Amino acid sequence: KDPVYPAVISRDLYTFFEMEEGDMLEIVVQNELGKTQSIRLTVMGLYPGDMDTVIFPLQVLRNLPGATMRYNRVLLTIDPAQNRRLDEFKEQAAGILSGGGSVELTGLYWDQELRQAVKPIEQVISFMETLYPVTLALSFVVAAGIAILLSLLSAKEAAILRVLGNSKMTCRVSLCLQTILPCMVGLVMGHLGAVAMACLMLPAGEAAGLVLPGLGRAGLYLLYTVLGAVGASAVMTGKNPLELLQVKE
Repeated sequence: KDPVYPAVISRDLYTFFEMEEGDMLEIVVQNELGKTQSIRLTVMGLYPGDMDTVIFPLQVLRNLPGATMRYNRVLLTIDPAQNRRLDEFKEQAAGILSGGGSVELTGLYWDQELRQAVKPIEQVISFMETLYPVTLALSFVVAAGIAILLSLLSAKEAAILRVLGNSKMTCRVSLCLQTILPCMVGLVMGHLGAVAMACLMLPAGEAAGLVLPGLGRAGLYLLYTVLGAVGASAVMTGKNPLELLQVKE
C-alpha cells in the first residue's frame, strides 16, 4: 500500500472540488525518463492562494525513484538587520546559483530601493566612525577644562580655608571633592541610563558587549576630571591667601 502524505491546498481548489479536510487527493508526477508516478495526499488544511497550487512535503518528491529536483525560481531573503552586508549576500547568492546543474540560472536582485536608503546611512555611519575618536578625545579635554574652571571659581573658598588654619592638603582635597563628586554622580546616572536604553533597543548579547567599553570611557572621563581638579587646586593652594581673595570671578 502506498503511503499517504499530508497536503495543504488553496481555498479556490478547496471550494471548486467541494473538498473537506481528510479527503484524499492524488497527483501524478513525471520524471526525466517520462515515467509517471502517483502520489496520494491527505488534505489537512487550506490557504489563500493560486487555484492550482498544492503544498506537500518536499521529501515526498525526493523519495520518488529516479526523481531529479529542479527549480524554476528560488527566492532568497536577507535579514533586515544585515542590510549593510548586501554585497556579501550577493556573492553568496552567486555561489549558490553557480553550484552546478544542467540549466544556467540567473539572479535578479530587488534591492534598488533598499540601496537608496542604505547608502546614505552608510555614509553617515562612516562619517560618525571617523568623527567618534575626535569627539571622544575632545570630551576628555573638555572634562579637564571644566574641572580647572570650577576649581578656579572656588579661589575665595580656598583662601578662607587657608586663613582658618587648614593645611594645603585639606584645602586641595576639599576643592577636588566638590568637583569630582558631582562628576561621578553624573557618570553613574548617565551610564545606567545608557545601559537601560541599550537593553531596550538591542539584543541582550549586544547590549552586554557595550557595558565594559562604556565603563572604560567613563573612567577616562573621570580621570581627566580628577587631573584637572588636582592641578587647579594645587596651583591655588600654593598661592598666598591674600592673592586668592583678590581674584575676580
